[in-house]
Parts: sequence; C-alpha cells; structure tokens
Amino acid sequence: MIIPARDPAPATRIRPSTVTTAFGLQLGVVAVLLLVAVGIVVEAVVYDGLIDEAARLTDADPDEVAMERAFNVEWVVITGLPVLALLGLYAGTAFPVRSGSNVARILTCVATGLPAVFCVACGGLGALVAIPLLAWDDPGATEEDFWSEESPFYEKLYELQATGLSSVLTDVGVLLIMTAFAASIAVAVLLLVPPSNRYYRPPAPPHAPPAYPFAYPVPPGYILVPASSAPWMPPPVSPAASDEPETPPEAQTGQD
Repeated sequence: MIIPARDPAPATRIRPSTVTTAFGLQLGVVAVLLLVAVGIVVEAVVYDGLIDEAARLTDADPDEVAMERAFNVEWVVITGLPVLALLGLYAGTAFPVRSGSNVARILTCVATGLPAVFCVACGGLGALVAIPLLAWDDPGATEEDFWSEESPFYEKLYELQATGLSSVLTDVGVLLIMTAFAASIAVAVLLLVPPSNRYYRPPAPPHAPPAYPFAYPVPPGYILVPASSAPWMPPPVSPAASDEPETPPEAQTGQD
C-alpha cells in the first residue's frame, strides 16, 4: 500500500528572508505603538496640569474647567483604545507570522489597513458636519456668527499648550504614529511578495496512485473459508490430459 507524502509542517519549511525582515519590523511597530500609548497618557497628565494653571491665572468659570477636563479624558479614550487594539493585534500575530501561520499573516495585513480606514471615516464625518455650514448662505452673516468669542480661560490654555511640554509631546506623538504606519505598510508588503506567499501556501503534494484493497469483494451468499482450515483436495484431471483415451463401450463390443 502506497501512502502519499504529507504537507511538511511550517516549522520544517525554509523561512525566506522577507518573512524574517517582516517579523523584525513588526516587533518595531509594537515598540513604537507602545511608546505612542505611553505618550498619550503622559500628554493627558500634562494637559490636565495646564488646565489647572489656566484656571488659576484667569479665574475661569468652573463649568468651563470641568468641560475641558472631561474632553481631556474623552480624548485619551478615543485615541488610546485604537492604539491599544493595534498594539495587541501586532504583538499577538508577530511570532505566528514568523512560524508560518497564514491566518496571522491575514490579520497583520488587516491591521495595516485599519488606520487608513479610520482616517477616511473621520474625514467623511468631518465633511458631513461641514455640509450644513457650507449650505448656509446669509448675506448679512459675519464671522462672529460661525465662531463664538473665546473666553480668557481657553485663550490662556491654548497659549500654554503651544509653548509648553504638551506641544513637544504632540509633535513626537505624530512622528511616532507616522513611523508606525510606514513600518506596518512595509510589513504587509513583505508578507505578500511571492517568496512569502510560497512559504505560507506551499505547493500541494502530487497525487498518489490508487492503492489496491487488502481483500476482494465477495458476493452475498458465499461463505469465506480461511485457507489454513480448508481440507486439501487433488485438482481435477480433464479427459484430454489422461495418458490413454477412454474407449467407448460400443467399440469394445465390435472388437470382440
């Protein structure tokens, strides 16, 4: 019986250099996203201190201060959760990608496209919000009709934010996000090139010839007798194979 050769396990296949490079870049993306997540928390803490300082210098309305604190917390949640989700996805698929898991490769490529989808969705939402403003055509309208006068609290807060540590953290965060996005695109490209594709989808083994069954089928009604238990019987002898042909009785009477 011939047994066809099985598909070799991913660990026994030779890993191409494209997959190894993609694995290193993916670990780099994980490290950069971790720095981005830490930077978001640090920037929120710094911004909360700026709110206290602006409120102290301008004797601001407590409602404005409370509203700005709530916005600060909401901004941390809105920006932090997607970063943590991508961080977990890239970290969870890094080693399976190196080992040859095609599912992990697909998830990594999907994670690369998520930031672009998020940016497009945010841009579309902003366009929908701007449509009513563009459709409003009032000849007597002035700029003050669109923008309300800012309070001294917000003016002082924006001034402190533009000249302090918060501005530096924002610039560094944008640079890190752009670096992670570029590296993730490189990872997706390296995982989709032909050498990587052959590593994750090896060619199918050749088809083996059909094997013969161990026993022939027996029609119903027949009894199978093992060869070891069947009695021995001499094979029948045909008349043509005998030494002397048999003489008919009529021929013997004529001779007498």
